[in-house]
Amino acid sequence: MTTTQYTAGLVLLAHGSRDPNWRKPFEQLQQTIQAQASDAWVGLAYMEMAQPTLEQVLNDLPASIKTVEILPMFMATGGHMANDVPKLVHDAQERFPQVAMTQHPPVGEHPLVKQAFTELALDLLRGV
Repeated sequence: MTTTQYTAGLVLLAHGSRDPNWRKPFEQLQQTIQAQASDAWVGLAYMEMAQPTLEQVLNDLPASIKTVEILPMFMATGGHMANDVPKLVHDAQERFPQVAMTQHPPVGEHPLVKQAFTELALDLLRGV
């Protein structure tokens, strides 16, 4: 049996909800990314109202990973992105100093996501 030596780490950080149906799309996304990025370790964490937390996910991080990209699954910068997420990442960085963490802007502000929403809206207007 061979053990995967992951070279990269990614944590999808979602808000969280008590409703398991709300969490399903995030869980499916995490599984899809993991399946397509075989050399990467992909985790899913929630800020509140759901488990696992960012700290819990990082506890399971394979030792071979020295850098982790944290991708907030938020549409825009609001209170959570301006205050709560940076604090979570800062606290996690202090708890796991051996791992370099990069917090990215919310996924909704990425040009690819904006383009996908634009195309979807235009398709709806065209009746596609």
